[in-house]
Amino acid sequence: MKYQFARCCGSRLFWLVCWSALFYTVSVAAPLRPISYVLEPVADETGLRFRIELNFTGHEAGRTELILPSRSASETRIHEAIQKLEILPPTIEVTDTSEPWVKVLTHEPGQAIRVRYELGQDRADALQAMRGAGFRPILQPTYFHWLGNAWVRPGLDESEPIAFSLEWKNLPPEWIISNTFGANQRQQEFTADLRAFTNSVFVGGDFRLRTITIKQQPVRIALRGAWAFTDEAFVSLVEKIFQLQRDFWNDFDYPDYFVSLLPLEPLPQGLANSGTGLSHSFATFATPNCTLEDFKYLLAHELFHNWNSRRLGRIKEPQEAMYWFSEGFTDYYSFQLLRRGGLLTLEDYLANYNEVLRRYYTSSLRHETNERIAREFFSNSELSRLAYWRGRLLAANWNALIRTNSSGKHSLDDVMLEFYRAANPVELNAETISAAVQRYTREDVLPDLKRIVESGELLTPHNKVFGDCATLTMIEVADFELGFDLNALQAKMQIQGVLPNSAASRAGLRDGQIVVKRMPIVVGDTESEIELIVKDGKKNKTIRFLPIGNTKTKVPQFKLPTRNAEQKAKCERAF
Repeated sequence: MKYQFARCCGSRLFWLVCWSALFYTVSVAAPLRPISYVLEPVADETGLRFRIELNFTGHEAGRTELILPSRSASETRIHEAIQKLEILPPTIEVTDTSEPWVKVLTHEPGQAIRVRYELGQDRADALQAMRGAGFRPILQPTYFHWLGNAWVRPGLDESEPIAFSLEWKNLPPEWIISNTFGANQRQQEFTADLRAFTNSVFVGGDFRLRTITIKQQPVRIALRGAWAFTDEAFVSLVEKIFQLQRDFWNDFDYPDYFVSLLPLEPLPQGLANSGTGLSHSFATFATPNCTLEDFKYLLAHELFHNWNSRRLGRIKEPQEAMYWFSEGFTDYYSFQLLRRGGLLTLEDYLANYNEVLRRYYTSSLRHETNERIAREFFSNSELSRLAYWRGRLLAANWNALIRTNSSGKHSLDDVMLEFYRAANPVELNAETISAAVQRYTREDVLPDLKRIVESGELLTPHNKVFGDCATLTMIEVADFELGFDLNALQAKMQIQGVLPNSAASRAGLRDGQIVVKRMPIVVGDTESEIELIVKDGKKNKTIRFLPIGNTKTKVPQFKLPTRNAEQKAKCERAF
C-alpha cells in the first residue's frame, strides 16, 4: 500500500483513489480472534480452587483440539489439576487422543464453544522444594500461583495474535491480582499470542506488590511470606540487576515487566531456590531461609533469558540439545554481569568458576554425549547440570580466544550483540553460533564445539580466561562417590547396591535398610554431607558421611596472585 501511495501522489484523482483504497484496507482488517476466561474462586473443606469458563470460536473446518496442561520443566501430568471438564453445547463430539491432555472437538464450522472446568492444586506436596515446587498450580486458602501453561486452551497457531479477556469474579476485596499482563484489574483485556499467554505467570491473594521503574518503564514485583531480608532490599536487588542487563543490551523497550517470588516449605536442612524465565516476566520460588545473596544468580540468570534465546533467534529443535547455549551461555553472562556491576567480587567470581571446573571434571557423566543430555535433561539432574557447565566453560574459552586474537578489541559480547541486532533472526544452532564466533576469532571453532558439546570430550580451559589476572594450575581432588544406588532410594526409599569400602559402607549403610527420612542429596558435590535416617531394629538410626571416593582426578584451577589497587582495577577490565 505504501508503494501505491507513492505512485498516486502525482495526480489528485489518483491520490483520492489510493487514499480510499488505504482507508478501505484498514477499515476491513479482520478483527483479532477473541478468547475469554471467567474465573471465580471456590473454597471449601477440600481447599481453594477456581471455577473457570473458557469461550472461543472453533475452527472453520469443524475440528478443534482442546489442550489441557501437560508438563512444566520436570513436572508432568499437570492435566490432573483439571477437574469437572464440561464442553458445551452438548452437540459437540469430544474424542480422547493418545495424549491425555489433548482432546479433539468435532463441531459445526466456526461454532462458538464453551468449556467449563475447575483448576485446583493436585498435589499436597506441591510446595516442597524436592518435588518441583512452583511448576505446578498452587492454590492455598490465602493465595494462588500458577504458570501460564496451566490454562485449558484451544489448539491454535501459537504465533497468531489473540484478543484475550480475563474476568476475575468475587475475589476477596483485600486480594491483589498480578500477572504477566497487568495488575489489580478484575477485568483484564490484552493482546498476545498463545506462546506468550502460556509462557507467563499468574498470582493473587496476600502477595505484596511493589513497582520500580527502569528508564520510565515499570517493573512489578509480587512477593509474599517472611524472608531473611526486607521487601525493600529484594526490590533494590531486582532494580540493580535489571539496570545492568538492560544496559548491556541497550534494550529498554518494556512497557511492563513482572517478577514473582513464592516461598516454599522449609527444608529440614539446607536451602533451595529455582525459577523460570517467561515472556516479559519470570517466576522465582525459594525456601524462606534463602538470603539476598542466594538470589543474585537466580535473578540474573532468569532475567538474561529475556534475551537468550528469546530475542537472539530461533533455537533449533529439540531445544534441549541447545541448552549448552541457552542455559550455559546464560550462566556465563549471569555471573559476568554481576561481576561487572560490582555485585560480585573478582575473588567470588573466580571461586565460583573454579567450582564449576571441579564439578565438571569430577562428574561421572562428564563424557556423556549431548544427545543423551537432551533425551534425559528433565529426568537426570546431573546430566542437566552438565549442559550448563559445558556451555559456561565454552563461553569463557571463546571470550578468551576472541580477546586474545583481537588484542582486546573484541569479546564474546560482540557475538551476542550481533545476534540481538540482526535484522533477520537466524536459527541458533552449532553452525550459526560457531560461524558468528569465527568472525571474531578468525579460527574455526566448530570442530571444538562438536568434540566438547556433542561428543563429550573434556574441555581444557583457555589459560587467558581471566586475562593476565590469574594463573592456571592443576590440582588433585577426590572423586564423588555416593556409594549406593540413588535410583533405589528415590523409588523405594530403600538402600541397595552399597559399594564395599565406600564412605557409605564405612558409615553403616547396608543393603536392604529402609530409609525413614533423607536430606537433599547434591550429586557430584563431595563437600555436601549425606544424611539419612534408616530403620535399625525397633529404633531409627541417623547416618552421615561425605560422599568422597577412593580415587582422585586432576582438575584445572585458576589462582589470583597478590595485587595492588592499580593492578586490581586493570584486572577487572581484562576479561
